[in-house]
Order: sequence, then structure tokens, then C-alpha cells
Amino acid sequence: DYAKKRFTDTIVQYLLNNKYAGANIEFDDISFEDLKAYADFIQIISESLHRHDLRLFVTMSKISDVFPSICSYADRVIMLTQDRYHTFHSPSAICPIEDTRCTLEKAVDMCGTGKLLLSLPCYGCNWVLPYHGNAARIVYLGEIPSLAYRHFADIRYDDKVQAPHFSYYDSAGTEHIVWFHDPRSISARLKLVEEYNLGGVSLGTIAPFYRPGWITLGDMYKPEKTL
Repeated sequence: DYAKKRFTDTIVQYLLNNKYAGANIEFDDISFEDLKAYADFIQIISESLHRHDLRLFVTMSKISDVFPSICSYADRVIMLTQDRYHTFHSPSAICPIEDTRCTLEKAVDMCGTGKLLLSLPCYGCNWVLPYHGNAARIVYLGEIPSLAYRHFADIRYDDKVQAPHFSYYDSAGTEHIVWFHDPRSISARLKLVEEYNLGGVSLGTIAPFYRPGWITLGDMYKPEKTL
């Protein structure tokens, strides 16, 4: 208990000293045996932050029995529907639309809609082929057009997963395949926010700047600074 108190006090003091509005808690790959302990930890953090009028966001990638409890403790829950370790998967779309829909349906059923934010993936993955378990290289969305142009790649759009991709050969003759997101796929995921009446969206990173994504967001919604 002393360690928990000291940890939460340190977080609160850091937030207050730096004039932050709150904190976002994200733990990856929590074992089934630790889920209850994790929910208890979130409750302690929540109570400590709220005593100082600070907000608590919790990022979740998996739906479990403790999900409703965590939703009740947090001010917002960010649904990370893409796999954090997607770079270690076989070549495929990042955050396929039907997988995203399935995750949202479970989350809404257990938690309601107002607190839920949909995380938008702001990166692409570049795999070397043939695939032998090798990790993909992260490619930022702003780099995608020039990469495809340099290799005269034909960008194709997969309507089933709602995501674009292209293949090319590098100077050594090695084949690559790149899955990423563009305004079309971003728009498809933003429409889920309206469909499920979610509280909003969350961007995991805004650097480097990807202008087409912001234009798509601005065309569909009117972002406002509230903090």
C-alpha cells in the first residue's frame, strides 16, 4: 500500500508541477491473473487524480471482465483496436474495419458510448517478402507517397478491410509489401464514431504531421480545443 501511495502521489505531483490536465494509463499484455489487480490499480489512480481535478484516460486493447469497472473509474477509455505489436504479425491490414467494428460492439455493449474514444492508427508497416516471421518496419503516413513514387508502385485499395497497400522491389531485388492508411481508410474509421455514437477519436501520434489525415478529420468534424 505504501508503494502504491508513493507512486500515485508522484504522478499527481508531476502533473500538477507541469500543469498537465491529466494522465493516460496504458499497460500492454496484461495476463488474465493480473486483470483484477490492474482494475484495482486504475481505481487508486482515478481517486487520486480526481481529488486534484485531474483527468484519467485509460488505453485498452482487449475487452475483459474488468472492462466495465475500468470504464467507471476513467474519464475516457481509448479503444486501441489495432494490435500494438502488429509489426510482428504477417503482412496484413492495420486495424481491419470489421475487426474494429467487432471490438467496438463489445466495448459499447459493456461500457456504453460516451466515454469511448476510437484510436486511429497513424502509421504504416513495411514487410520484406517472402515473410519468415521478420518484423515489419514502421513507416509514417507522410512518407508513403514518396516511397510508392520512387518505386513506381501501384497503390491498391482493399474494400474488404478498408485499407490501401502496395508492393515494390528495392535496389537489391528484395520484394516489399506496405499496408498503411490514407484519407479513404481514415474516413471509413471516422464513420464508425458516428455509427456507434462514440465520445470521439484519439490520435496516437501527430508527428510527423500528416496533412491529408487532418483535412479528412476537419471535413467530417470541427475539432475544438477545450483544455
